[in-house]
Amino acid sequence: MAKRARQNTLIDIPSEEEINRRHQSSTSSVSAGLQGLSIDKRKSKSREACVAESKFLGAKVKDNVQYIVIGNPGDQSTTQDQIQRHLEKLQEKDASNRSRSGSLSRSSGAAEGIRTELINSSLGPQKNVMSNVSTFAADKVIGKGSFGVVYKARNLDTKEVVAIKKVYQDRRFKNRELQIMRRIKHPNIVELKNYYFSTSSNKDVYLNMILEYVPDSLFQASHGYLDKQTEVPISVVKLYVYQLLRALAYIHSRNICHRDIKPQNVLVNAVNGECKLCDFGSAKQLVPGEENIAYICSRYYRAPELVFGATEYTTAIDVWSVGCVMAEMIIGHPLFVGETGVDQLVEIIKILGTPTKQQINVMNPNYKEMKFPQVKGSSLPKYLKNRTTAEAIDLLEKMLQYSPKERITAAEAMCHPFFHDLVQRVIDLPLSMALPDVCNWLPGELDSFPEDVRQVLESFRMRPT
Repeated sequence: MAKRARQNTLIDIPSEEEINRRHQSSTSSVSAGLQGLSIDKRKSKSREACVAESKFLGAKVKDNVQYIVIGNPGDQSTTQDQIQRHLEKLQEKDASNRSRSGSLSRSSGAAEGIRTELINSSLGPQKNVMSNVSTFAADKVIGKGSFGVVYKARNLDTKEVVAIKKVYQDRRFKNRELQIMRRIKHPNIVELKNYYFSTSSNKDVYLNMILEYVPDSLFQASHGYLDKQTEVPISVVKLYVYQLLRALAYIHSRNICHRDIKPQNVLVNAVNGECKLCDFGSAKQLVPGEENIAYICSRYYRAPELVFGATEYTTAIDVWSVGCVMAEMIIGHPLFVGETGVDQLVEIIKILGTPTKQQINVMNPNYKEMKFPQVKGSSLPKYLKNRTTAEAIDLLEKMLQYSPKERITAAEAMCHPFFHDLVQRVIDLPLSMALPDVCNWLPGELDSFPEDVRQVLESFRMRPT
């Protein structure tokens, strides 16, 4: 298996002319961005707390570091000249500091002094004019794809490391990611801290989301074990899968379906043991009876009802994906590796056997395209024999059911015996990894679950000692 590439790509910085144009059109970009996201400000007032929007005020580039300033969209006190002077002085001081130290790491240490000096010296007596701005230094690309690009950045005011996800707003497609991210907050979901819109020189609108930074993806962490020619410890599988299921149980209780669960979209911290679901670019709040696109979710993790072309599916497709992710952590490679949609189904059949007519009818009653030869399949227990525990195989069998109605839910899966030593906090993790409190339920988090599930999960809550 090919080793993972280290993501240390240098940032792709726009020209200063483009940045200036972007700032000049920032006001119009906000309204354009909102139109692209189908957000109606009149309807956005909700009982749920929402992350507020910020305004792009300006940016400058020096030594391959982009300095970005954002502020309160309602604050009209800052001027273009003040922002430019702020950026110029910050860049000069930051570059000078890095040159003396020979290390980028020390540049953020002087940032607070740089900004304070700038506010005091360049704005005269109006010391509060820029008191509500935030300045970020983005110097590294940590993710890139068809969606856009993700930068690692430093908040020069708080010294916090964040991720900035920049997404092109294509008006041909609905982007629900911001709408969903603004209204969810959970320990196992990457946090949206802020967002702003920007516009390129050719008037393209971009949504920039400032997100919680988590150092690794599950894909990277798993391949780290493979690089050392060792298996992912079953205790680590339990820890990460449980937190992933908890994140899903939370969004599924709101009828939100992620629709792209895969190792690359699960972030992990190998020091504190935390696991967080990210990338809601394909997510959607499902409405019973409403059709959805069937061509969704990365192929290796795509539920069979999607392969069969179902358009009225449920959040059960995410549970299938988690089963595939869990199996991949155990065996060291994807469980079902198909080259095409049909081939993907063939790979599933090799292990699970040919689905019955009744199962196909449940997955998609309108499917009549192809007849499959009757194959018994090797079965999961046989395929995974001597590779993991009986409890792990039993849970995988419950998650990898052809019929979505027979598939275990995320909340039910959290009650499975596979996780008992984890929730009882007697699990044997690697010495370098801390055990987080995975049952620190939020107020109301368990309320929508069935009574029996709720009682079991409530019993897992860590009691004060």
